[in-house]
Amino acid sequence: MLEAGAAVSLEAVSAWSEGRTSGPGLAGWRTGGGAVLGETVVCRAPGVWVAPAFGVAVAADGGVFRATAGPLLPYRRGLGELPGAVGSGDAWSLQLEDEAPRLEAAALWRGWGGSFNYGHYLLDALPALLALEEAGLLSGAPPVSGPLQPWARDLLALAFPGLQPVESRAPWIRVEKAVWSTAMDHNLHRPGPLMLRLRERLLGPPDGPPLRLYFSRRGLSGRILVNEAALEAALRSRGYRVVHPERLSIAEQVALARRAEVVVGASGAAMANALFAPAGARVVEILPEAFAWPWVRDLCRLCGLDWRGWFSGPPVDPRAAPWFSRVRRGFAFAWRLELEPFLAWLDAG
Repeated sequence: MLEAGAAVSLEAVSAWSEGRTSGPGLAGWRTGGGAVLGETVVCRAPGVWVAPAFGVAVAADGGVFRATAGPLLPYRRGLGELPGAVGSGDAWSLQLEDEAPRLEAAALWRGWGGSFNYGHYLLDALPALLALEEAGLLSGAPPVSGPLQPWARDLLALAFPGLQPVESRAPWIRVEKAVWSTAMDHNLHRPGPLMLRLRERLLGPPDGPPLRLYFSRRGLSGRILVNEAALEAALRSRGYRVVHPERLSIAEQVALARRAEVVVGASGAAMANALFAPAGARVVEILPEAFAWPWVRDLCRLCGLDWRGWFSGPPVDPRAAPWFSRVRRGFAFAWRLELEPFLAWLDAG
């Protein structure tokens, strides 16, 4: 199955982005560009080795199928993270055991990023699974992955009621017939009709009055906004509800986003919840200069949302972040929001 997409012209995105951005930071796509509508291809291969935790498929001759491995490549050692990998740099070999479990058929759908990142799971893995279902392939090939986190099971149950995936802890499985969709490889950077159809499955009618939401990152490692407490206080005074999505159930996250008239948040996985916001809702993304990608903008454009982007400045001295944040695994950088200019821009609408 091929669902053809097409690049969105720079002129179209530039026109749509006009007047939607501000702030002192820089990004090459700030005034347009970067938007691509997703092309989805469904693939089949016989006689492959599958690493369930990573979603990677390897042919009998040692070739690695790109769409299955793409989600792993940006992380740490890339293919070197696979079980049994031996080597270094770009040269890796695999030591596989003949007594690995065997399956007649399997559907691959969750790449490495989706195993721990909410945004990649929602916008890569679930659309990949939907593509396989629409191609009529799930009836003969059960979805296979490593163990799912509780929130991932909940989201899967909402989108695919009654579907029972195979959750395997085996490092490798021999699969006689494997199927997968290229959507599993960073589909969030190629928004297209699959996302809209997934959105329709997950949305119910809003239940309650409209909300203004701020998705907080306080307590998370990685990108530390050093004056986030001050930002939260200022937004509360303006009627915003400060939300920590990682502390909520999937149903609670969907219900809150469904009622949102305004969503404010820094770039990160929580902004994938924009998928659930009602058409016309305003999504205000704060983009630190060291972590600025167009995927939220393109998701909002696809879903008929009013995206706005504040491009913040470069990282600050790491010592501006609390010591306990700096020593946590995954600390990347500290940054500071230009609070008063940002709030004035936000208030001006």
